[in-house]
Amino acid sequence: MHYLKQEEIKEILKKAVEFGGEVQRPLIFSRESYAISNLQIENNHLHIHLDEELLPHEDARHIYINLNYRKMNFILKVSEIEVDGNIIKSRIPSVAKAIEERPTSRYKLDFEKYPTVISRTERRGGNHEHQTYVDDISETGLSLIVSDTDEDELKANDHLWIKSIGDNKLESPLFAKVVYTREVEIQGKVYLKAGVKLEKSFSEELFNHIVQSSIKVLAA
Repeated sequence: MHYLKQEEIKEILKKAVEFGGEVQRPLIFSRESYAISNLQIENNHLHIHLDEELLPHEDARHIYINLNYRKMNFILKVSEIEVDGNIIKSRIPSVAKAIEERPTSRYKLDFEKYPTVISRTERRGGNHEHQTYVDDISETGLSLIVSDTDEDELKANDHLWIKSIGDNKLESPLFAKVVYTREVEIQGKVYLKAGVKLEKSFSEELFNHIVQSSIKVLAA
């Protein structure tokens, strides 16, 4: 995570439009969260559309904007924003942070079309085979969707063998390591999502075959 140059902020905001995020408003005894449904950029102004109306609160001093694209985040003071129902209006922020851009593109897939068999090898649970789904893929890693949200199913640093992707059975299983896990909601259902780093890249033929049917390219 690093601070962005002023010229970077607007460019990254433009790319963040498709990926959504969350607005958090800390109060004295609680913290409210609102899902971001859309972003609009007009000249040097930003319009943040929420899924629900943001009602005024006397304890509010500032809000946190957390975007999914490159984990971009920044703070807006109440004095810097105008609220119109479910729309927050402000100038483009002058200070923001984000993670480094990935060296290679990720490709978003229709995960339900890519069931994937993995084998987890851990002392805490022994060998255990999972039916998962690939949500996005890059040359060096992928994101897996797991129907079972039991936190013991997959954990950060777990070791995996990937045996197949969709209807493509791998000639030799690929060794991988879980980098992170978190719960995600897709069409009203909660899943476990795991970010996985591969020890070796996919074969060029297999990778190109899979990304041909990708929904869109994710640049971060």
